[in-house]
Amino acid sequence: MRKYLSRAALVLALFAFLAGMPASAEAAEFEEFTFDQLEDLVKQNRGKVVMNNFFATWCPPCREEIPSLIRIRKDYGEDKLVLIGASVDEDNNELRKYAAKTKFNYPIKKAANDLVHAAGVSGIPHMLVFDTKGEVVGNAAGLIPEKDLREFIDSHLRTE
Repeated sequence: MRKYLSRAALVLALFAFLAGMPASAEAAEFEEFTFDQLEDLVKQNRGKVVMNNFFATWCPPCREEIPSLIRIRKDYGEDKLVLIGASVDEDNNELRKYAAKTKFNYPIKKAANDLVHAAGVSGIPHMLVFDTKGEVVGNAAGLIPEKDLREFIDSHLRTE
C-alpha cells in the first residue's frame, strides 16, 4: 500500500509539473504580501511614491482600473513609483488565468489578512498610497480615474 501511495504521489507531482501548475495548493505562484512586507517595501523605497492596489479578478471596477495602472506603471520610472497589486482573490487558478491574460507590468501578490485588516480594506478596488517620506497620503476604496491618480502621484513627487 505504501509503495502504491508513493507512486501515486510521484505521478501527481509529475503531472502537476508538466501541466505548469504547483504540486500543492501551498505552492501557488503568487506569494503572500503581509503588512510587515509592505512596511519594509515603503522603508526601502523612500524618495518614491509607493502604491498598493487591492483588487480581485471578479470585481468589475477593479478590471476597469487595472489598465490605467498598467499605463501608469509604464509611464513613471522605477525611480519615482513603486506599484504592487494585492489580490484578495481566494481562487489561485482564476488569479493565474487573469494575470496571464492581463499581462501586468507590476508585481501581483496575494494580500495577507493582516495587510487587508491594517489597510482597512472594506471594498475594492482599494488604493493605499505612501508619499516619498513613507507617510500614508491615500487610503480609500473605489475606482480612481487615471487622470486623478496621475495628478495625485505628481503632486506627491513635487513635494519631495
